[in-house]
Amino acid sequence: MVERLGPVKPNLLRLTQARVSQHHLNRRQRLTNLREAFKSPVPNRSLDARLVDDILATGATAVEDQTALAAAGHSMHGLIYLARTSIYYSS
Repeated sequence: MVERLGPVKPNLLRLTQARVSQHHLNRRQRLTNLREAFKSPVPNRSLDARLVDDILATGATAVEDQTALAAAGHSMHGLIYLARTSIYYSS
């Protein structure tokens, strides 16, 4: 189904190292846990990307993904998520 949005680039983001599971962390802890967690290879040309994720909780993953994409010269033009948590995560 994702293919309908455009070309899929499955290797555009890579996790740099294993991190602590996010499910029990608050927003501030999630942001800290994911700091510099992702890297994107620098391409021959920049890409306009849309990130597809399974669950949106605090947005920490999206923030770090956007940072990694920008560092590689890409731009993130949207976030598509399949579900959103109803739990409020305080910082």
